[in-house]
Amino acid sequence: MTSLTKRSAAAAAVAKADSVEVLDQKITATLQAIDADFVKARELAVSILSLVKTHNMHVLKAGEGVKVLIGFVTCLSSTYTIAGMNLIDDVSSSPALILAGLG
Repeated sequence: MTSLTKRSAAAAAVAKADSVEVLDQKITATLQAIDADFVKARELAVSILSLVKTHNMHVLKAGEGVKVLIGFVTCLSSTYTIAGMNLIDDVSSSPALILAGLG
């Protein structure tokens, strides 16, 4: 090998090492950004947890209210008639049952 070829090969090796170092730095920065995003996501999840629990409690209470309404409508439709027809012909398809997920 000539000295020019050796210098050229050495320069190529240095350039390759530099590009590997730059790539390594970019990967490290990307991983740090991902880690920071996970920390933010966890903080956000913890901050809304109480709101989700409150919403769940309200949904459960609303579901209990719908069950009372279903009982009332079912009783009313089986007891009273208007012009000889039941108020609800098919109780299983009543809006209250459908909203409660029971119809």
